[in-house]
Amino acid sequence: MKPFFRLLFVSAAMLAVSQMTACKKFLDVRPYLNDLMNMDTVFAKSSYATSYLYDIYNYIPDESDFFRVSGTPWVPASDEAVQVWKRADLPASYIAAGEYDATTGYYNFWTNLYRGIRSANIFIHRVDEVKDMSQGEKQDKKAQARFLRAYFYFCLIQQYGPVIIAPEKPLEFSQPIEELMLARSTYDSCVNYVAKELTEVAELLPLSTSPTTIGQPTKGAALAVKSRLMLYAASPLFNGNTEYGGFRTAKGVPFISQQFDDGKWAQAAAAAKAVIDLNQYELYTTPKVPETAKLPANVPAGSYPDGAGDIDPFLSYRDMFAGGDVLASKNREAIFVRSVNSLNNTIQFCMPRQTDSWNGGGATQKLVDAYYMRDGRTKDNASVDYPYSENGYTATADEFTRSGVFKMYANREPRFYASIGFTGFFWKGTSAAKDWRKNFVVEYYRDGNEGKAGGDYPLTGYSIQKYIHPEDSYTWEGASRSRKVFMLFRMGEVYLNYVEALNELSAAHMVNGKEYKRDLAEIAKYFNRIRFRAGLPGLSPEELGSAASLRTAIRRERQIELAFEGRRYFDTRRWKIAPLEDAKPVTGMNTEITKANKDQFFVRTIAKEAVRKFSLKQYLWPIPKPDINKNQSLVQNPGW
Repeated sequence: MKPFFRLLFVSAAMLAVSQMTACKKFLDVRPYLNDLMNMDTVFAKSSYATSYLYDIYNYIPDESDFFRVSGTPWVPASDEAVQVWKRADLPASYIAAGEYDATTGYYNFWTNLYRGIRSANIFIHRVDEVKDMSQGEKQDKKAQARFLRAYFYFCLIQQYGPVIIAPEKPLEFSQPIEELMLARSTYDSCVNYVAKELTEVAELLPLSTSPTTIGQPTKGAALAVKSRLMLYAASPLFNGNTEYGGFRTAKGVPFISQQFDDGKWAQAAAAAKAVIDLNQYELYTTPKVPETAKLPANVPAGSYPDGAGDIDPFLSYRDMFAGGDVLASKNREAIFVRSVNSLNNTIQFCMPRQTDSWNGGGATQKLVDAYYMRDGRTKDNASVDYPYSENGYTATADEFTRSGVFKMYANREPRFYASIGFTGFFWKGTSAAKDWRKNFVVEYYRDGNEGKAGGDYPLTGYSIQKYIHPEDSYTWEGASRSRKVFMLFRMGEVYLNYVEALNELSAAHMVNGKEYKRDLAEIAKYFNRIRFRAGLPGLSPEELGSAASLRTAIRRERQIELAFEGRRYFDTRRWKIAPLEDAKPVTGMNTEITKANKDQFFVRTIAKEAVRKFSLKQYLWPIPKPDINKNQSLVQNPGW
């Protein structure tokens, strides 16, 4: 049998490269590889070697494309979202239903990411041969390749757990087969290797990029990847998880450490703080304007980050994702971003049919219920000033809703209106040329303008509005979509990583000469930046009262703040709550009800078409069966 890595050599050795214009629009680079060249030719000329490097970026999984098979399933396969389709080209519903195994080809990143690692290793090993490239340029491009290699390993670890750490010097065809059949390393060994690589390459990468090189890695990008890596490694799934006691190497060593290590939370805190201490990033905010909604009385009125008095919380959150005038080069929250094209395709799955879109990407009632009221209270503990009701309709309009909206959707926090579409929300779509395609009220009743009777529809009666700009439309009469980027890593996540790690610490630990402990003042400082940017009050005494209550607040904040960014799928797994949360039936409004009986529409109903199952084996993705067959040293993940 041919071993796994030998199959990768063929594609790597036959990679074709063509000269291209470098860096004008780095995010849009897609070098076409049409003339077959061997590696000696590739590294004989600077332009060829540069094209080869830029082609390696194409191995980054496209997390902005979260419906199609060409992207990633993390959003609609989690408990925050759902899609109406269940078919081969839009297969995330199969993942959510647990209908996949080691022979299923969907989202097989194992093979593709190792191709990227192989290509990065080739580049790192051979770029010094290029004669018409300066030494400084070689070092810069080599650092980019090292970052990409580390990021590919992180993606593998995130999806598969313990992985193969390939030799940094590319293997040769002439080596004996037994040397090519590489085994998986333990989880901690993998994490330590990638963390070391990211730490080292962070010192080689620039602190910032120019507008022409947006999308290339920086020091902050390397440290942000390390932050997420170390947070995951400290979490219950991988830190002393005795349920994996039988998951062992050929020599009997547990792949997952069986001993809990509190110090891993300190390592995670230190990794997040390293990004913060760069002083290069901050949360994106938009200044207050006359139309800005009035703040609730319990939200500090001081200037951000000590309050929300001088910002517009709704626009600060919405515009960061929706594009328009917010350029990636001007957004200091963005740490590592990717291409715009897939994201604009993704929003077409969520936009109304009336805009010539597909209208089938939706949010779950669970996520809708998680959003706070305007004053930071939960819906179940709403105040007199900002009441919550599941009966009746509003008599007057407010800053976010029109009169006649179902009361469940009134008085909610700004992030709700920036992220969720519901029956009664106003669609602008101002770039549409035809009047009837813009400025209309969306209705998901069965016979509503976007309901089931007319075609595809959100199964729950909620659509995903995050990433959609008021100008966006998909009609063919000159309509346009705003230019967007997808933030793979942003500062809001880093703050939440930091406070979670601090809260989980049971004792003080020294990391690189600095002490990390469960410091409530430090936790509140960075957590409240997220809350104030959202126009909400900071942590309450009750939330700060214990590690358990604070854990609940942090997890809820991640669920809301990072909604539809691909983090929730991995959060429920690393916290080991997926058997409960990811297996719950998907609920929403009753989309079978017509407008004539609309009161019955607003009743929580199970979306029976959205099958959800979770078994313990789904914590980790199966290694593809063909690779298991080809490499006798590979141990499959438990249950597969």
